[in-house]
Amino acid sequence: MKTKLIISGALIFLTGLTACKKDSKQPSNISGGDATVTFTVNGGGFTNKLITINGNKEVSDNELVYFPNWDFSKIVISDRSSERENAENEIDIFIEGKSTGSQDFGTKFSNGTGPQEDVNVILTLTKNSQRSTYASDYAFGHSEGKISVTKFSDVGDAVEGDFKGALHSQETDDIITISSGHFILPRHPDVAEH
Repeated sequence: MKTKLIISGALIFLTGLTACKKDSKQPSNISGGDATVTFTVNGGGFTNKLITINGNKEVSDNELVYFPNWDFSKIVISDRSSERENAENEIDIFIEGKSTGSQDFGTKFSNGTGPQEDVNVILTLTKNSQRSTYASDYAFGHSEGKISVTKFSDVGDAVEGDFKGALHSQETDDIITISSGHFILPRHPDVAEH
């Protein structure tokens, strides 16, 4: 229960960070296209289930944002159709820095003083009207997995990459395995340093 509260608190804090002022010196016209993530999931009641989450570019949280104060990037893709709705399916990926390369789940960021301290994936899936959240979460111990950013473009252009690994349920003892994960989404302006 304490672990769930810590994770929930961290998610609320990190969601608040994306509401911070973004650097106004960078262009506001994002031409990177829609945010999309696809992957195959096994476990948690899924068997070789191909999942695609198409983010609505009119909803503010389908983006990659870089946080220069803490040198990490946050990727969010959700299927919300409006700002007021909850997502049925959503993925949040946290990576160190703002460049291409591979990072293992649970790798501590070199600047581990920020709100996010390691490479992490948080995934919310809905099955039979039941939402479940899974994470490669440090609170549950190290999960095996990898995120590979294959394209990290300038603001307004696309960021692309692949991921795979095990995610732990935050509600049950279930572990799901993600394979053939791929994301593409626009890079939004960096969060302004304070």
